[in-house]
Amino acid sequence: MPKTGETAGMDRGLKDFGTLQSGERIKAPQPLKQALSEIRDLSRDLSRKVKGSNGRKKARVALARAHEHVANVRSEWHHNTARDLVRRFDMITIEDLSVKGMSKLWGRKAADLGLADFALTLEHQARKAGKTVVKYPRFSRSTGICPLCRAEHKLQLWERTFECCAVAWNRDQAAAIILDEAGCGLGPGVGVRPGGVSLRQPALVTAGSQLGDAGSVCAESHGL
Repeated sequence: MPKTGETAGMDRGLKDFGTLQSGERIKAPQPLKQALSEIRDLSRDLSRKVKGSNGRKKARVALARAHEHVANVRSEWHHNTARDLVRRFDMITIEDLSVKGMSKLWGRKAADLGLADFALTLEHQARKAGKTVVKYPRFSRSTGICPLCRAEHKLQLWERTFECCAVAWNRDQAAAIILDEAGCGLGPGVGVRPGGVSLRQPALVTAGSQLGDAGSVCAESHGL
């Protein structure tokens, strides 16, 4: 795809599937939630069938098709969203999330969104388009970090905003700014105090672009 000279940080979560540094929010469908009533009915129907009967075979096929439809809806949305992002941006920085941990805490919704599958799809689309995906280290914080002074703020899950440097920050947008700047190497990452140095550097996962190209993209995007 043609180069745009733009970069993006994308903070992923459950309330909003993704938030970009511009404040743009990406909402994701929940196909399993929408089909859950039908799937439960099909599961009950299957459990009532006699084992080895033709009726049980038909019920099993019907249930499998319902699950396949859910997976296809989710996959199609992932691919469409990933293509849109790589069309707009030359480099995208995302967090290396612990999806298994999120699934244990928040259950079906985390699995329904398919956060891990989306990351793989985004890398695949970026590789095809000659763009770059950067993964921010899993154990480095991005939430609650002031993009201006890099001061850390401990936030509860329900706290969606925080104030620092006379600015009321949206927590997800602030995290996306941190991701974008860390991916470009323009600012210190997480575990940083004002005037300090980064404890971790983001791990680059290149998809079709060379690191030199990514650096020039960052410079153009941030007017350097």
